[in-house]
Amino acid sequence: MRGGGFAPHMSFGGYGGITRTSVRSLLGGRLDYATRTNRLVAPTEPGTPRPPTNYLPPPSELKNLGESFEYAVKEPVNLPRFKSALLPIIDETIEAQRLSVFNPEILGSHPLKGLRITNTSKLFVAQGPVTVCDGDTAAGQARLTDLKPGDSRLISYAIDLDVMIRKEPADDVRTPVSMRLGGEAITQVTRVKSTQRYAAFNKSTAAKTVWVTQPIKKDWKLIAPNKPVETTPELFRFEMKLPPGAKVTLEVVEETDEKTRYDLASTSQTRTR
Repeated sequence: MRGGGFAPHMSFGGYGGITRTSVRSLLGGRLDYATRTNRLVAPTEPGTPRPPTNYLPPPSELKNLGESFEYAVKEPVNLPRFKSALLPIIDETIEAQRLSVFNPEILGSHPLKGLRITNTSKLFVAQGPVTVCDGDTAAGQARLTDLKPGDSRLISYAIDLDVMIRKEPADDVRTPVSMRLGGEAITQVTRVKSTQRYAAFNKSTAAKTVWVTQPIKKDWKLIAPNKPVETTPELFRFEMKLPPGAKVTLEVVEETDEKTRYDLASTSQTRTR
């Protein structure tokens, strides 16, 4: 090529004369299923490495990748070359409950706007980002985990500025229950009753439903409310109904028995629950 172009002797396909080693020559020939199975179960002498198995782990080490699912597009799609398109997978109305979620560890003065989504379709919903729209307006972003048909998930997507909520300091009441003398120690049982209050104010003109989350404490018994609206392995969720312009207080009462051991010989004490 004239005018300062590429030299005619240069080779692009061979990377300047360098020969690339194929992956197959590095990994070896492909094994069929019977050969690989025989190699895995074949006895070996102590200290002798197993024969290569195409770098696949034995079946006992394979992880469960979840349930398989498939999406079938009912109508054919014509896609020109070098073009892309978004195809609707689920075009159905699914059940969703509008509510607000208050977690003081995330935000201490306002709850988050949320949705309780139930997959009422017959299709598997794969995890991924979700855009929540309120009417024709995008209200916020959330992330949805895998959702099988019939499963429910709670998502939050924005701050609910219409509701102000405050977690007040816990009020603990300690009442002696019993005292027992055994050997060289006295064991005293004290019942601890803890009341946690949440005060909420709804300044909007629409009624609000707020779910208050509280961690589950080991060895504590829930007294009130009688039953949370939902329980997870780590959290209680309690429901508050807020009429327009109303102030509502939620009290969560728990109790536990605390044991204190007094050693008469050393005048020391040990407290357990």
